[in-house]
Amino acid sequence: MLDRLLSADFQQSEPAKTFLFQQMGTFNVAKMADLRNLSAGGPSITEVVASGLDVTFLAGENDAVLSAATVRRAHELVKGSRLELIPGAPHSMYWEAPALFNAAVTRIREAIA
Repeated sequence: MLDRLLSADFQQSEPAKTFLFQQMGTFNVAKMADLRNLSAGGPSITEVVASGLDVTFLAGENDAVLSAATVRRAHELVKGSRLELIPGAPHSMYWEAPALFNAAVTRIREAIA
């Protein structure tokens, strides 16, 4: 699973940060069974759009967990939403590319302020 969360280059060049990331993951008690069917019982796309909430999809271009194509499609389906796709960023962009992640969060915050 680690290879889907952190890029191979990062794991090689940042062994201490990779170790810390792994250790932090041990605090997560969720199992894969807990993460299945999370969409059951949630709002429909129509309900999300009708809510009037600002919706922004934030993803890394090289996310190995949730593909950029999937995030783009979700953005297309949620009319009026925004999309922040971070070039070259992996799934754990907040860890591997914090400057890019923080800049994206700032842009999102400023867009809804």
